[in-house]
Amino acid sequence: MLTYLSSTPARALAPALAVACAVLLSGCASGNESSQSQETVTSVVTESPSQGSVPGKDTDKETTSQGEAHPDPSAACQTAGLSVTAGDTQGAAGSILLDVDFRNTSDNPCTLDGFPGVSLVGNNDGTQLGAPARREEISSEPVTLQPGESAHSPVRITRAENYDVQACSPVPADGLRVYPPNQTDSVFLPLDSVTGCESEDAELISVQPVTR
Repeated sequence: MLTYLSSTPARALAPALAVACAVLLSGCASGNESSQSQETVTSVVTESPSQGSVPGKDTDKETTSQGEAHPDPSAACQTAGLSVTAGDTQGAAGSILLDVDFRNTSDNPCTLDGFPGVSLVGNNDGTQLGAPARREEISSEPVTLQPGESAHSPVRITRAENYDVQACSPVPADGLRVYPPNQTDSVFLPLDSVTGCESEDAELISVQPVTR
């Protein structure tokens, strides 16, 4: 009886132990898979956002604000943004004196710096008469013009009648061709009763720098 009772429970418990171990192993495996799955999800959620895409930061607005263009008052006045006119002419000791006026008609400030280019033209086609204006030995300073403001440059035209006829070959002039300082586009200013010289060596004009 003792041998029967002791051996029978051992054989009966063997399958139960096997099942229990299988359950335990399954639980351990499930726990590991669950832990790995949680680690993967955590890694995705806590991934740092890429540079330049910080939530709540309006990068477009900052770019627009930083990219705003401000007018540069030191920028040279363009011919297209100027009204160029001839002031009143005055006679003085064999010469004609006048001011070439420059008014800023643009929407931004700009600067005139130095001497304009000036020459007499004729033949109704813009042909240059004589030599271009000689720059007088006067120091210049930049003149900044706000929209609507003006500056001028004094010009002296020696009368062609004072020159030797053969050296000058006098012809009627139509007016002045004027280049604002540091510009390559010119403006034509008509003048009445002015005589020029066909000779390219005849120096009839002198000009001063732009000033207030």
